[in-house]
Amino acid sequence: MNSVNDYSCMTAVGQSARASRRRATVMTGRVLSAGLIALTPTTILSAQTYDAYMPKLNQALPQTIDPATEVLPLTDMSSDMSMDDGADLAPVTDSSSAQSASDRDGVYGPVIAPDVGGSPRFSWSEPPPSTPPALAEAIAIATEKDPSVVAAWQSARASLQDVKGAKWLRFPALSTGFVFYDRSSPITEQLAPSVLVQLPLWSGGRLKANIKRAEAIEQSAIANWREVILDVAQQVSDSYYSIVLSTRLEALYKDSLLAHQRLVETIRRRVDQEISPDADLQLARSRAAQIEQELTGISAQRLASLRTLAELVRDANYRIGPVPVFIPAKAAQNWDNVVAEAVAFSPTRERLQYTADAAQNAIKVSRGAIFPQLNAQYSYSDFVGSRFGVGLQLQTANGLSQFSAVSAATSRAREATQQVGLAVRRLKQNVEVQRVTQEAAVRRAQVSEVASETAGRVSESYVRQFIAGRRSWLDVLNSLREHLANQSSLTQAEVGAQSAATRLNLVSGRWRLVHDDSQK
Repeated sequence: MNSVNDYSCMTAVGQSARASRRRATVMTGRVLSAGLIALTPTTILSAQTYDAYMPKLNQALPQTIDPATEVLPLTDMSSDMSMDDGADLAPVTDSSSAQSASDRDGVYGPVIAPDVGGSPRFSWSEPPPSTPPALAEAIAIATEKDPSVVAAWQSARASLQDVKGAKWLRFPALSTGFVFYDRSSPITEQLAPSVLVQLPLWSGGRLKANIKRAEAIEQSAIANWREVILDVAQQVSDSYYSIVLSTRLEALYKDSLLAHQRLVETIRRRVDQEISPDADLQLARSRAAQIEQELTGISAQRLASLRTLAELVRDANYRIGPVPVFIPAKAAQNWDNVVAEAVAFSPTRERLQYTADAAQNAIKVSRGAIFPQLNAQYSYSDFVGSRFGVGLQLQTANGLSQFSAVSAATSRAREATQQVGLAVRRLKQNVEVQRVTQEAAVRRAQVSEVASETAGRVSESYVRQFIAGRRSWLDVLNSLREHLANQSSLTQAEVGAQSAATRLNLVSGRWRLVHDDSQK
């Protein structure tokens, strides 16, 4: 009779393992929210009540995952923690195809120099098919009015004014004042005005180089604005996929914890009936405690990622939607030319290149300061009357400091040029690593799926063999742990492939900003 009870408990564990394997591959209904953690189909946990309801959640571990599971926003919690039947969550749908390589010109975003004085208006191109719609919406929201994006835009506006100021230096300069004469002076009026107007005719190339330097700085500021937008988009992508990963792992670990708790109850009955030693019970409890510890860490990581994404989109009620399903055909994109595309597209390279151009023009400005400036002058005073002529104006510095300034500017220009090459090298390395990582993750996901299914069948077989006395209790626990490890590896590979694909699409310009022509 005792053997029948033990076999029933072991069979329940085996069924739970099979259900866990099925749920590991079908996660469409798992729902995310920027302000919540969804742990069970019937229990919703807010950030404020996380600690209070954690014991209840451990007692209400789910045996199945409802595909229709939804979550409430952070500020719309019901008192009985029930589900919100009216929640509107966008389903995962296929996006249209990404732009082909012939449609990409390598330019990141709009050419905004004529309109820097206004407000930026832009949108994102159609995301690649592998991009979840919720992620595309989150990136569009976060990059619109992020403080760092606004600050970079204001810097671009300031650089535009610097260009205008540099161009105004070609126009006449007016100087006026008053001269006080004593009573012995032939001037009848003791307080006489004086006027001086100077128009630069030749300055040794200083004025032209100063304008070009200001224009290069402006373009560098614009590239920096695009760089900041790209950085914010990558932060949103990393936070989103961190939530996806922790959510899927959370479901796997809760299922595994449920299976371990059933094994604990089974071996406890066997110990009470003096069939198994007490050491087996202590071992089972230790394994269950390990799973619970890891589950706590995963839940904390998920909550931290939720908070990060909520800050980026500036909305605690933002709904992320269902967990994206990994489709190998969409994840396995053609990345043969992604390195060259990333280099041509990189706003960092563009910013450093314009910085180097500005440094080159700074050399010309320093050299021009050594030469005198030829001006057309008109002057008037009561003492000499009106005069018009051409004059040379030379403004020297202490010693040979101007020559030292030329040498310093030359060294800075060389340093700026080397920074461009360094940035390109680092970009190539990072993109190549991401490409290899993404392709390896796709292959790893295919292998891990087979390994996960095999480990699940082995775990079920070990349970039956333990009942028959052919396997030890340690073998059963190890097989269950191995099954969880294979499921976790599969999840990490699938989410890693999705995350790497999104980053590659962003850094290569396959998914980029589109200029809104209505602002012109």
